[in-house]
Amino acid sequence: MRLGCGPALLARSGLRCYDARRPPARPHLSVGLLTLRDGLTWLARADIHLFRLHPRLLPGPAEDAAGQLAEAAEALAWVGTLAWAGDVRLTVHAPLTASLGGAGPGEAVHAAATLTALAGLLDGLGAGGGVVECHVGGSRADASQARARFAQRLAQLPPAVQRRVAVEHDLVHTAGDLLDVHTACGAPVIFDSLHHRLHDGGRVLRDALTACLATWPPGVTPLVHVASPRTEAHRLRRRGVPVVRLPRPGEHADLIHPFEFQDFLAATVGLLPFDVMLEARASDVALLRLRTGLRRAAPDLAARVR
Repeated sequence: MRLGCGPALLARSGLRCYDARRPPARPHLSVGLLTLRDGLTWLARADIHLFRLHPRLLPGPAEDAAGQLAEAAEALAWVGTLAWAGDVRLTVHAPLTASLGGAGPGEAVHAAATLTALAGLLDGLGAGGGVVECHVGGSRADASQARARFAQRLAQLPPAVQRRVAVEHDLVHTAGDLLDVHTACGAPVIFDSLHHRLHDGGRVLRDALTACLATWPPGVTPLVHVASPRTEAHRLRRRGVPVVRLPRPGEHADLIHPFEFQDFLAATVGLLPFDVMLEARASDVALLRLRTGLRRAAPDLAARVR
């Protein structure tokens, strides 16, 4: 089982794995690939083998991505060989604005262009097992219609894009809802432990996870998201007045709660193999701390992860 992080790498100060310049500068994929090379070097040192790319690695409008992908084709292949040599599985999470299930026709066009561009990015990197993670979109008021729109529109995308797209449940669409989406269009379902606890109707975690793992095609290791909820209040000052801001429901914590993760691992013994993307604000710092804590407190469980 791989543990993964991304897209920020905080253990190395100042390391950004994309071209962070903004207009009037002209950020380019080729520059971002140089920073990604540095990131892969750090991942090798830290023994991390799953990394989520930043969608801004491919800068500019998604509709114009084909040009940059073509211009940087050699660099993409070269960086892809570095990832392969380090046994790093690469994924990328589509921006929330890329909503195939959105009601507006403009949303669908933009989402299709974004997913196509990000799938092309993974193809250029030769990212075997790499997926474009995305959400269905829509709202609770039209959730079932959004899922139908998502399935219909995904089925209209090129097969090379469809095979890269994996859909994640959230606070609108439960894991059970997305099993129906999988049946309709074949998209594998990413199980998210935090969203499951917040919005999955009390369904047993092991049962929900088992169903999601079964949606993945042969030869592709399923991807699972794990996060801990933020519980700390933020103490702020507004116009000189002390203010306490409570965390939003579902807000991710900086770290992964070690006892929660131990319980998660214990509950998944015997299931199909899967990789875990840690969705923590402290990114690689959270991963390294969790790994150290597991080795100290639960060495039998720590032997399952790398």
